[in-house]
Amino acid sequence: MDALAEGTAEDLREPAPTAEQAREQLAAEQAVSLAHLRRVEAGYWERDWRFAHRDNGVYPENHLWEAVSGYLDLLK
Repeated sequence: MDALAEGTAEDLREPAPTAEQAREQLAAEQAVSLAHLRRVEAGYWERDWRFAHRDNGVYPENHLWEAVSGYLDLLK
């Protein structure tokens, strides 16, 4: 907070990743996202999973949509 107040917060920023680091990070994020999408899709058809993922206006369809959307965002 002091750095923000003093206008020196930019000095704390991490250096930009190299192209190779960015590719590795994207590959890791895609793998995790695809695994999550597969788990959600598999659970979507199980009655107990659907029951456990229905609460406060959030339905199993929302979980499936969010998993698909997150994965597709990484493919852009």
